[in-house]
Amino acid sequence: MVKPILLGAALILLMAFILACGESATPVPTEAPPTAAPTAAPTATPAAAAPTPTEAAAMMSGDDALKAVADELAGGPGSIYIGDGDFSRLAGPAPGVSEKENEETGEMELDDPLGDGNGMVPLEFVEKNRHIFETDYYKYLIEKAKLTDPTPLTSSGESHNIQYACINRALLPCVLQTVYFAENVKERTNGQVDFEVSSYPELGLAGSDMIELVETGTIEFAQIQPAYVGGTWPLIDIIYVWGLWKDFKSEHEANT
Repeated sequence: MVKPILLGAALILLMAFILACGESATPVPTEAPPTAAPTAAPTATPAAAAPTPTEAAAMMSGDDALKAVADELAGGPGSIYIGDGDFSRLAGPAPGVSEKENEETGEMELDDPLGDGNGMVPLEFVEKNRHIFETDYYKYLIEKAKLTDPTPLTSSGESHNIQYACINRALLPCVLQTVYFAENVKERTNGQVDFEVSSYPELGLAGSDMIELVETGTIEFAQIQPAYVGGTWPLIDIIYVWGLWKDFKSEHEANT
């Protein structure tokens, strides 16, 4: 039972790193050609339009149980958006924020904070990237996480150690893996699943052959960086064509 629990936890975190949307096109009804015959066949009824990402997200807002979960998680790590237009739930302290004493001044200061540099996730930043939370894929992640009906943990006494190869421990995505993802998976599984976060330099990896290393099982779990694997997947390098899109939303929609 560890596998489905781990999958749900992994999916909810990965939405911070890799977000994609599946936006359906709305069919345009075609007007039937004019006819003089009184018994002409009726005009075909246009197919119902598929919900747009915004509509899909809004469907979640009617779920009272999910709203209760969203209210409980609001204002900190793990907070979710349920399509009701209230992005304020997502603002608040970033995960893994702690303090340390400055050796020179003796004053307490934030220790490698995530967020805006002050250990916070500002509402302004959330709203600037609201298009991510309005995608069908984000809605899918919320459903997959089963927040209103968590999968019960039935196993005990198991031990699964999984090595995760991140690019560099100093990079914020890698910090997030360490202070949030790995810690929460360990807690959720009562210590039965333990992620050991390592890095390319520590493992002596260049990164260009990471896809092959994962496919062959040499590396169990790794961060795939487009700049490193462009030789294998040339199209993935399109994200580095700077200035091609007018804003982050346009880039996101073009690449997903």
